[in-house]
Amino acid sequence: MTQRLDGLTLGGTLQRTLREEVAVLRSRGILPVLAEIMISGNHASGKYASQSMRACENIGAESWICRLPKDSTPETLSSEIFGLSVHPHVNGVLIQLPLENLAISPPQALREITYRSMDEIIPSRDVDGFHPTNITKFVRGQPCLPPATAKGIITLLDHYGIPLKGRDVAIIGVSEIVGRPLGNFLVNQREATVAFCHRETRDISFYMRNADIVVSAIGKPHYFNADVIKEGAVVIDVGMNRVIDPTSSKGYRFVGDFDDSIWGKASHATPVPGGVGPMTVATLMQNLVQATKNQNPN
Repeated sequence: MTQRLDGLTLGGTLQRTLREEVAVLRSRGILPVLAEIMISGNHASGKYASQSMRACENIGAESWICRLPKDSTPETLSSEIFGLSVHPHVNGVLIQLPLENLAISPPQALREITYRSMDEIIPSRDVDGFHPTNITKFVRGQPCLPPATAKGIITLLDHYGIPLKGRDVAIIGVSEIVGRPLGNFLVNQREATVAFCHRETRDISFYMRNADIVVSAIGKPHYFNADVIKEGAVVIDVGMNRVIDPTSSKGYRFVGDFDDSIWGKASHATPVPGGVGPMTVATLMQNLVQATKNQNPN
C-alpha cells in the first residue's frame, strides 16, 4: 500500500504556525508584504499566484499583485523589479514564471532574460529563493531564503521520516528552480547519490528503475507510469499539468508527470494536486516571514 505524502495537511500546519509569528510582528506594527510580478496573459502561473495570495491571507500577511501588460519589454520588467526590491513597505518579491509573454526577440533570449530577472531581485527579498546567492547558500547548508520547491520537498521527506543518507536518487529535470538545487543539496547535506537526468540522457528509465527515490519535474502530464520505478521506490511528482476534463465544473484539472499506476507499487508518493505544490507555497510563506524578521531585527 502506497503512503500518500500529504503536503496539503503539512503545509496547512506550517501556515498556522506562521500565523502566530505574523501576529507577533503585527503587534510590533510590522506587516509582512509580498509583491508578485505577473505578465498579463500568463495562465501557467495563475494557480501559483492565487495560492500564494490565499496563503498570505491565511497567515495574516498582505500580497500585492503587480500585473504588467502583455508584451512588456525586459526593461519594463527590470524597472518593476528594482522598484519593488527597494520599496520600504515590501518584504518579499517574486516573479511569476514563465516570462513567455514578454516582448523578446529573438525567442531564444527568453532563457537569459529569465536568469537576469531572477538575479535582479535583492537576495534579502528573494522569497522564491531563485537568486544565485540563496541557491548557493542553500546547497552549502548556510542560512538563506531557500529555493521554495526544493526546500518544500526536503521538509516533506523529513516529516515522513524518509531516509536520504546513502540513498540513490534520480532527478528528472535539471532546472535551476527545482532539480539542480535539490540534487546538490541532497549530495552535499544529506549524502545521497544523485543522478541528474535530462533531454540528452540516453536511457532515463535505467536511472529511474534503479533509484530509491525518483523526483520528476518535467511538466508533462502522465508521461511516466509504474514500469519505470522499482518496487518500493519513493515518488516525488513536481508536475502540475493542466489537462482538459469535461467532467469538472471548471472544464479542466491538474495532473502530475506520473499516472495513477504508481499507487500500489511505490512505497510513498506525492499526490497531484496536494503534494509538492502546498509545500512550495508554505515554504514561500516561511521565506516571507523570515525576510520580514531579517529586515526588522529589533
